[in-house]
Amino acid sequence: MKIKKILSVAVVLALMLSMFPAVGSARAASFSIEGPRVEYVRTRAVADAPALSDGNHASYLDRLASMPDYALDYYRWMEENAVPNGVLTDPTKGIENNGEYYYSVHYATGTEKFTFTSKDEMLATGGQIAAAGLEKEFDSFSNWVSAVHDVFDREHPEVFWLSGHSSVSYMGSWSYSTRGNTCTIMYQADLVVWLQYPGFDIRETKYQDADTLNAAFETRDAMVQEILAGCPDGSDYDRVVYLNDVLTTRNAYNSAVAAGKSSQAEASAWECISALEGNSGTAGPVCEGYARAFQVLCNELNIPCVLVDGEAKSHADDQPEDHMWNYVQIDDGWYAVDVTWNDPYVASNPEEKNTGFEYRDWLLLGSDSEVAPGYTFLESHKVKNQIRSNGLSFTNGPVLERTAYSPNSVPLYSIDGKVTSANADAVTVELLRDGTVVGTQTLSGKTANYTFDKIPAGVYQLKVSKADHVTYKADLTVTDAAVTHDLKLRLLGDVTGDGRINVGDVARIYGHIKKTMVVTDPYVLLCVDVTGDGRINVGDTARLYGRIRG
Repeated sequence: MKIKKILSVAVVLALMLSMFPAVGSARAASFSIEGPRVEYVRTRAVADAPALSDGNHASYLDRLASMPDYALDYYRWMEENAVPNGVLTDPTKGIENNGEYYYSVHYATGTEKFTFTSKDEMLATGGQIAAAGLEKEFDSFSNWVSAVHDVFDREHPEVFWLSGHSSVSYMGSWSYSTRGNTCTIMYQADLVVWLQYPGFDIRETKYQDADTLNAAFETRDAMVQEILAGCPDGSDYDRVVYLNDVLTTRNAYNSAVAAGKSSQAEASAWECISALEGNSGTAGPVCEGYARAFQVLCNELNIPCVLVDGEAKSHADDQPEDHMWNYVQIDDGWYAVDVTWNDPYVASNPEEKNTGFEYRDWLLLGSDSEVAPGYTFLESHKVKNQIRSNGLSFTNGPVLERTAYSPNSVPLYSIDGKVTSANADAVTVELLRDGTVVGTQTLSGKTANYTFDKIPAGVYQLKVSKADHVTYKADLTVTDAAVTHDLKLRLLGDVTGDGRINVGDVARIYGHIKKTMVVTDPYVLLCVDVTGDGRINVGDTARLYGRIRG
């Protein structure tokens, strides 16, 4: 079950000074620069190469840290053009250059000054500076384009017609101007992604014909609707089980790949469309086809689902093989689904869809779920999420629950919110049910967030306390969704809520007594009752005024 997708990127610079045609006078000249298009992955590390963001994220896009604006814009451009009649389906809608087509992703510029003693030295140094500046820009650019393609590949499994290869280069110039023995070098380049030129097309060979591609679009969408038409209206669990069952019964694992003859398999075997159609023999899906189809269907049902790849083996003594599967979120927890291994290959009749052999052993497992004696799922499925050789490994994805999902378990939710108070001292947040504390958190800061996870439905009381502040209490009802409850703690007597005690608060209490500014909020009324006798009268104004004076 080899993973087919390999992203290739052109990153070779050819900046030989002898090839630059000079234009203009001796005091100012410019030179054209164009990078050749060579399809391979640049592996030399650069300072601002893509890195992983902190934490764990379902979205592959969120897994990247410090993404430059142009890279994000390029990703959005890919999303907008991965539709029928978009540039990624018809490259001739891109920018044309002598019968070749590209998309301009980023325009890089740079300037640098230096001193020289001769014209030859000036030209040589200027060429080196321009070359170094553009090489640094291009290194970063090619790495970010590769990362964007990686993310797009994982976030959009419905895109089945791209080849998985790409080519980038640059087109620009550098120039100089002199004043005395000081030279100013200026360089600029259009950093581009190529869509089509002789011998290269961003699309898979099969889908470079418009009629074939449009027919495949119609097939994909029709198959999705056909499958979803039979989907139950029950829980997400019921629907995930249905998707597993329908994909395993519609398909048989690719016979050519199973026999070790991947070159004889159809290219679509690695794409969602193979498993959505329902295929067998050399047209049958491989693991990637199953996993992509499963995610496409989950996306349509708004069930959070991600692609996961790495090395897998069913027993500790087996040899691992490249593999792809899914993580899916149900009831706020993430669980593993391996549709491929739920549809075992039947060697006795590899050209037909064999039914009766499918099962659910690899459905909604946790990290510690035992898949063989003394052998857990996470040991059997080692995550790499490395889309291409030498590329970034997106290992900061969702974390699996430790145990398998139980359909008979009580659904769990969360209660969270933000606490604002007058100073940064410690705040205690308690969650109670029927008078029993079920959770406690200690926070700090004028603004702090609290979260209580895995809360079953029911009525709860939130109690928030802090030194010198009035304790806050609220009843919260959890039904079928998470509850967010923000609150503001106040000092006793802080009627205005500005975090200070002054004559403004005295006036506000007096207004309440005189019924010119009546306070109705139950919590604020507790702040108004400065004496704590359960009544609001002039005694409260006197007590508060005394505190201010004291």
